[in-house]
Amino acid sequence: WKNHYEHLFSSEIENLLKSIGCDYYKRDVDIRREDRNGNHPTVNELGDYDVIGLNISCKAVYIIECKVLHPIGSVFEHSNQQKHFFSEEKFDEKFQKRINYFSKVFCSFFSNLGYEVTDEFRVMPFMVVNKVFSSYYKDVGFPIVTYDELKHQLEDYKEN
Repeated sequence: WKNHYEHLFSSEIENLLKSIGCDYYKRDVDIRREDRNGNHPTVNELGDYDVIGLNISCKAVYIIECKVLHPIGSVFEHSNQQKHFFSEEKFDEKFQKRINYFSKVFCSFFSNLGYEVTDEFRVMPFMVVNKVFSSYYKDVGFPIVTYDELKHQLEDYKEN
């Protein structure tokens, strides 16, 4: 059920990127298959990108990871969720690895797809979750936001 809801979540975010005027928006991206000229690592090595977006007018590249979290009812469950998410499964580290890689290759990736992108573009990663969630386990290098927070941030960035 978790994978099913994460897939639905990524569909909603793909539609959001489309609605704010992104030039490229795609979910469940295996960059090796999407960009055959790029010589990218396999999906087993890097993982897939839940959603990638490109807004040429804003000079922004969006990398969005979607996670559905279980409801919790106690401090103990919250602590276990933090431990599972950040220490055992290391979802943050896996996403950071994809951010680091894509930050190096996004120009060639989009160029191979026919878009004119320069290193002036800003890479904007977000981890989107289904409830308010932040790490008290360790510092993470990207914002963890809800869908509504993501929507407001993207709209605010578009206006500036």
